[in-house]
Amino acid sequence: MQGLCATAPVLGVITGGFIVDRMGGYKGARRTARALQVCTVLGMLAMATGFTAAFIDQFALVLLNLWLMLFFGAAVLPACTGIFISEVRLLTD
Repeated sequence: MQGLCATAPVLGVITGGFIVDRMGGYKGARRTARALQVCTVLGMLAMATGFTAAFIDQFALVLLNLWLMLFFGAAVLPACTGIFISEVRLLTD
């Protein structure tokens, strides 16, 4: 059970960052839009696997779906964090 909580988010963040980086990052309007599309798909996958886990009776399948939910949810974080940081304007001007 500890492996579920540790491996899925770590691998998800690494994979999500790799995917968005290979697609060109999030600099510019087109790349930002594409990165947000990837985040939307990953978020929908996380939601679907979490929803599925709620209705499964087999323990191993519940763990698999929870692992996938944590993985896909964590894969969203690198791109969204980078987009937030790049789009926020400093208030010092």
